[in-house]
Amino acid sequence: CRCREIRICRWLARREPCDCGQHGQEFAAAGAHAAVAPTPRQHYLWDCAVAKAVVAQINAHNPGPAPISQAQLWLVQAPPGSQQCVWDVVVMAALAATEHGRVRLHGMTRAAAALGIQTAAAAAPEAAVAGAVEAEPDLDEIPPTQLTPPQPGVHPVELACAGAVADFWSRLMQFAQLGVPQKGWGGIDATHPILAVVKGEMLCALPQAMELEA
Repeated sequence: CRCREIRICRWLARREPCDCGQHGQEFAAAGAHAAVAPTPRQHYLWDCAVAKAVVAQINAHNPGPAPISQAQLWLVQAPPGSQQCVWDVVVMAALAATEHGRVRLHGMTRAAAALGIQTAAAAAPEAAVAGAVEAEPDLDEIPPTQLTPPQPGVHPVELACAGAVADFWSRLMQFAQLGVPQKGWGGIDATHPILAVVKGEMLCALPQAMELEA
């Protein structure tokens, strides 16, 4: 939706380090004096572990000899062996799931940071309050239900990847439950990857041992 597009654009424009910890530290290091700051779009929507987890799911069902390319995903160019009508749906689900994972990771990171502030407050209330005042407000308007810190010993990036993958397949399953569209899907048969049509019913593929979130 338009609100989601605006939120993504606002996030990319801020040029903040990614919460996965693998990219973007140069944003903070460069500061406002940098003439040209590196764009985070490449990382958030392709190189980040969350994006890679979603792309890996697509590649697992890709009938072609090579993994999908960045252009095929970003420009909605159907790879060999996939019909364009199906690919349109797959790309929308993949990008939305990647954003879902990013928001979830950011929420868990913020929740963990807030928990640290609360813990520090018990030992040094004044310092903790000062840090809380300087903390960034809820710029992404993340729902409180997503501001849950990960359990001890569980890496938030792994949880975000799992959440993005589950969201990706959940979106495709919901689309399949709507039935076969009346136009443009006549060439989709039972052998088509990811979304197939069998005896007039649309079926969604799922990876083996895939567990969706409750």
